[in-house]
Amino acid sequence: MLEQLRDVLKALKWPDYDITVYATLVEKGAMSPKDLVYETDVPSGRIYDVLKSLEKRGALIEIESKPKICDAQHPRMVLSGELDAIEKKVDKALVSAEQSWEKRSNTIANNNESAWTVRGSKGIVTQLRELMQNISESVILCDDDINWLGKRDYKIIRNIIKAKKEVKILSSSVFSEVLEDLSSYGIEVKTKDKISTCYIIDRTIVLLKFGNPPSGVVIRNKSFVKKIIDDFERDFKAAKKVTAKELVS
Repeated sequence: MLEQLRDVLKALKWPDYDITVYATLVEKGAMSPKDLVYETDVPSGRIYDVLKSLEKRGALIEIESKPKICDAQHPRMVLSGELDAIEKKVDKALVSAEQSWEKRSNTIANNNESAWTVRGSKGIVTQLRELMQNISESVILCDDDINWLGKRDYKIIRNIIKAKKEVKILSSSVFSEVLEDLSSYGIEVKTKDKISTCYIIDRTIVLLKFGNPPSGVVIRNKSFVKKIIDDFERDFKAAKKVTAKELVS
């Protein structure tokens, strides 16, 4: 039970005993330290240290003090707090990291290479985000699996729209709810089955995804990019338009 929660907490570098006790409280409810020792593999000599650690994390609620009875704080509140702390660290790290990046004379977005590759799903998404951050005119997202879209991507897309730049999205009807949400931004959004993944930036750069495990290739060649755009426009014209409420022809 709660393996996904345990995996997330492990990724957040929680100690094993903290994870075990918190997950047990989430699953089974309020307990005394003695009950927790019985329900978990935490030694009796460590249980109070673990409870203090969870209290510092804001992950524990004390129901009674004498005798001590503890319960888990709501998981959404706990994980949101953890993510907020990580975002603050990320923002602080980005200040110096971005300054160093921008000092380079050959950034990825501005180099003279006609093509380059990126590896893995994370590498592809990271490259796409970098390209979207630097668009001057338009972005086209053609992808039958948009599970990768997160808060940062919605923020990037909103900023592109605010800057009155063109955004088109073509994806599978499996993601109709997400697409309806995106269409509420005033974006041209459509659905179509069996599409090839491509991301087109300013109609001059194409990022393609292929293979399993996936790899990506960024291409600037004008004739190649034009062909990809022509293929996309053909598919987009034949696709179903998405509105904020429903799919319509």
